[in-house]
Amino acid sequence: MLFVGWFLLLGLFLVGLIAGGDLPVDYRTYHLAAEKIGRTESPYGSPADSQAVWAKIHQLSRQLYRNRPPPGETEVQSGPYLYSPTLALLLQQLRLNAILFTTLVFGAVIGFGWLWLRASQRNAFQPSAWWLLFIVFSWDVAASYLGLNVELILLALGLSAAWLLWHGRGLLAALPIAFVVLIKPFFALLIAAFGLLMLLQRPERRRKLRVVALAAGGGMILIMLEVLRWPGWLREAAYDYFRNALMHQWLVLPLPEQTPMSIWNRAPLQLLVNLGIEATLAQWLALLLWAILLLVSLWKTHRCSLSFAHTFALAYILFLWGRPVSWTLPYLEIVLLLALWPYTRTTWQQTALLIAVGALTASHWLALVRTALAINANLFTLQTASIPWETVLFLPLCWLLLVLAAEKAPTESSGATLGSNGQTQDQ
Repeated sequence: MLFVGWFLLLGLFLVGLIAGGDLPVDYRTYHLAAEKIGRTESPYGSPADSQAVWAKIHQLSRQLYRNRPPPGETEVQSGPYLYSPTLALLLQQLRLNAILFTTLVFGAVIGFGWLWLRASQRNAFQPSAWWLLFIVFSWDVAASYLGLNVELILLALGLSAAWLLWHGRGLLAALPIAFVVLIKPFFALLIAAFGLLMLLQRPERRRKLRVVALAAGGGMILIMLEVLRWPGWLREAAYDYFRNALMHQWLVLPLPEQTPMSIWNRAPLQLLVNLGIEATLAQWLALLLWAILLLVSLWKTHRCSLSFAHTFALAYILFLWGRPVSWTLPYLEIVLLLALWPYTRTTWQQTALLIAVGALTASHWLALVRTALAINANLFTLQTASIPWETVLFLPLCWLLLVLAAEKAPTESSGATLGSNGQTQDQ
């Protein structure tokens, strides 16, 4: 009741704002792009237009902390449209207004929480619904929800696709896979990591290979059909955008002009740019770093029979590490806790894990308070561009804990078999 009730209240708050003429910041970007498509205009501006938007956000941030205006008297600036045409096209064709989109995001949050709670059940570990309070108390989830960010829908669909793959429903998984990759292509990192981890660590690898091949093939066909569905002028606009996608990002601005985005972004790509590496090279280095961590993960887990929760959590941490932009870390707390909790054997281990996750959650709320008081522009995180401790310390630590926990999982040589419900059982 607390879980559903809290997000229902947030939804009603959003409906009130929308009725008053205020569009949530992220949805406003999608809405404006949909209006442009309705007028047969490109949803993308030129790279110069995008850079002007980032410069405006930088300017507003500087004004906020220099002038310290009273609460409620600050301007909110939406970012440029940086997605494939599918999102704006669907909004325009299906007439998805802000209230309907609020309903979709509400359903996505509830769906993720319900499915993750169910998927985390493993042998004797039956997680209580009280674990959902880690979603209720997450500023990352609330911030994405209040902005009506499509990320929450994509994460729910990504979890659903992984669940379908795990249970051998390759063709059904192709639909959510195609959707999330169409909206944000870098979600392919999440799907690819989960598929490879599942293939190499689970029994019945040959059957799993067929499932993954069906999902990948079906997803590619659906993506191609969707691209063909775009009008010719829209395909051309999308091609021009993706060919120069990096030039639409703040990452190519001079370092002093990248704030506050350089603070919010917890992805290693931002760290490399902050170190002075040219943006294009940094992009390739960040992808290489993700590939190395994935290979290490595969090497450490290829003989194990991990649970679904453990496998998805590892793929999710790799996804957060490999994606180019990560302004928030939604669901990280509950994903990490429910994946690692079955491996904790002592009270001090459980206490340490709860303290670490609780401290991260509290730090994000403290960042919001400090921003509201015009102390700094962090908003989502206490890390800074010069000391990105979440990027270089916390996320790698999460990955390391999940990899080390795999050593406690059953291995093929120990006689692990697959139960009828898809969970591992020791003979």
